[in-house]
Amino acid sequence: MDEDLTLSDSEKPRYLLPEGCRDLYDVIRLEEREAEMQKQRAALSEALTKQDCLTIPDPVKLTDLAAMLLLKPYQLISVLIKLNIFTNPQAEISFEIASKICARLGVETKRENVS
Repeated sequence: MDEDLTLSDSEKPRYLLPEGCRDLYDVIRLEEREAEMQKQRAALSEALTKQDCLTIPDPVKLTDLAAMLLLKPYQLISVLIKLNIFTNPQAEISFEIASKICARLGVETKRENVS
């Protein structure tokens, strides 16, 4: 019984915790993040059912695109990194890149007509 107390943190079994969690606080944070992402996805799908596709100007600021998608800019930055595109949240991106981001998120896009 006392044997478990002598083990260092790296040697203690973590088989009851999800991957990447060191303690129960990490589990709670993980569940909160997943619940928040699920709410955002539900809000996004509800907003998109009201319209057939998302109309995006060319170029568009990354922060504006995040607002259109009901996401935070850092979430779009992570998608851009997966596409090997590195930029900051205040940068303007082309319609082509914005449509690639939206495609990754399962959103159809069309270019805004500028008159």
